[in-house]
Amino acid sequence: MNRKSGLRIFLLSLALPIAITGCKDVDDLPPAIIVNGANPANVIEGNNYTDAGATAYDVTDGNVAVTKSGEVDTQTPGKYTITYFASDKAGNKSKSERIVIVEPGNTKPGDGNGNGNGVNAESPVITITGSMRVQVAINTAYIDEGATANDAADGELTVNTEGQVNTSVDGTYVITYTATDKDGNTAMEIRTVQVADSNLPDTSIVTIDDKPRVVGKVYVPLGDGSRGSFNLHVMNVPARGKTAVQIFAETKKRWQDMYQGFIDKGLHSNEIKRMLSAISNDNKRSGVYVNDKIGACGYGGNPGLIACLVDAGFGMISHESMHGWNYQLAQGESKQDEYIWFLDMFYQWTNWVYHARQNTPEKIKGSNWELPELAYGLLNNAEWLAEVFAGYMGWGGGHGAPIWSTMQNSNPEYAQLFDCLWKEGKGIRECSQFAPTTIKHQQYIPSEREQFPSIPEFSNEDSKAIWKVCANASDKANYTNQFNAIIDRVAPNLPGSSASHYKMSTGDCNHDGTMDWVCTYNGPGPNGKNYPEEGSREATYSFILGGKVGDSYAEYVKDPYLTKSLGLNVNRLVQPHRLVWQGEYGSCNGVWRFKWADDGMLKKYLGDSYIPGLNR
Repeated sequence: MNRKSGLRIFLLSLALPIAITGCKDVDDLPPAIIVNGANPANVIEGNNYTDAGATAYDVTDGNVAVTKSGEVDTQTPGKYTITYFASDKAGNKSKSERIVIVEPGNTKPGDGNGNGNGVNAESPVITITGSMRVQVAINTAYIDEGATANDAADGELTVNTEGQVNTSVDGTYVITYTATDKDGNTAMEIRTVQVADSNLPDTSIVTIDDKPRVVGKVYVPLGDGSRGSFNLHVMNVPARGKTAVQIFAETKKRWQDMYQGFIDKGLHSNEIKRMLSAISNDNKRSGVYVNDKIGACGYGGNPGLIACLVDAGFGMISHESMHGWNYQLAQGESKQDEYIWFLDMFYQWTNWVYHARQNTPEKIKGSNWELPELAYGLLNNAEWLAEVFAGYMGWGGGHGAPIWSTMQNSNPEYAQLFDCLWKEGKGIRECSQFAPTTIKHQQYIPSEREQFPSIPEFSNEDSKAIWKVCANASDKANYTNQFNAIIDRVAPNLPGSSASHYKMSTGDCNHDGTMDWVCTYNGPGPNGKNYPEEGSREATYSFILGGKVGDSYAEYVKDPYLTKSLGLNVNRLVQPHRLVWQGEYGSCNGVWRFKWADDGMLKKYLGDSYIPGLNR
């Protein structure tokens, strides 16, 4: 993976805390048939026609055989259908069709008496009024413009028209026009009428990474009279009784409606364009992916894509769109200050929630502190901002609604802040007047300390070894064996050296307004996969050291992880399961992982407390 900076990773942050599904236990999806070449195809009467065939791919069995039926008589103008069939090992069947139009060539000349003796050697000339190929929006009226015919000997002739167009059913229809002069010379012309969604751009079935997908452009309004576009990829279809093209059309309309919703809400066109730019670039893998084999949504900054399950609603796709907005905000040194400001705003929010829980719980909507919707917005600054945006738009029926409702009722300055950012399109410096941050970053460099506060249940000697390794001190090697022995004692059976898998993070764990140091494990588990398995409450330990000068605060927490399988060339996703931290400890909401930042970001964030090689 090409990483321009530490921030440019494939960061898929879940839109909902639900399982991402793998393949179904029962194979009930038929193969996807890919019709090669043009469809419809055109051939001139009398010429040879060679069918380009079709291939088929099944999500379980891979490539499967294709059979076909139907013939094309190139000596007779008209419409012909070639049908392709495929089935997988489970017996699921699918079919697809190609329309072949045989267009008329020159007809046999006559003698003026209908005897074909060459007296009148010219056939009539038919002129189709309008286009020979017409696209009509489904469920709209179609009025054929007809055709005219003229003959060199007989003048204007009557044109016979055959064929009908059913605009309630998408497909390719053929209108045939014929005219015959007195010598029996006949001419024929054909008009093809394609009934489809009038806004549906041309789509094609392509193969990327050995997997077929339907790909097409989707155009969306941007609020200033202009349009932008992104690539829409439909994968693992047919699904749920719908064809790939149906899913493409439904998904396209949903995204167009969402962008129109941005405009109706009053979002500034610059902010809408920033969201779009997060999924629209020259990389063929960028865009929006619809995949029936995943059960949630995610955003990937490189190459710039959003992946979602079929039928994902506005709440989920607006959530992921805000991830893109946030990702774009962090790109480039000039923008890092704004990204850091959002980090601090998030920590300020989590502190408010924590202290409200302790002192004024009535200000928090819901029956108790562990309200899942509110807690999910405390995972990290990216999830918080995405949930706020979904609620701000009125689409956060799950998580976003209670978060935004709580803000409006108890922190009205946030409403002014986000109006300033998203509706007025102003920068952080102008908008921060509505919600100024009070968060302080760490005030000392832990690797330079020789005396560390003891972590409860750990000796002074063990505590020192933990912080020497976590802070990447110059004499870390002297403490590595001791550190590994400590981790083997509290979280046994982890493979290799635990010291190489502990990373330093930051979060205000004791909610005193100053960021603390947090050392967390990020490595393989006993089974060789990321630790632990999904749903497990087994845990490694995370260690916390206070961020103030002379601070005696230190603690540990058992740190459960969620491990989830994805389906987009990403093997595993691991996120700290902060819901458990919040429910049991009320500590370190939204710890920020330094592995998501480059050295430039760390230097800006930590200032004099920056530790070279902290991320190792």
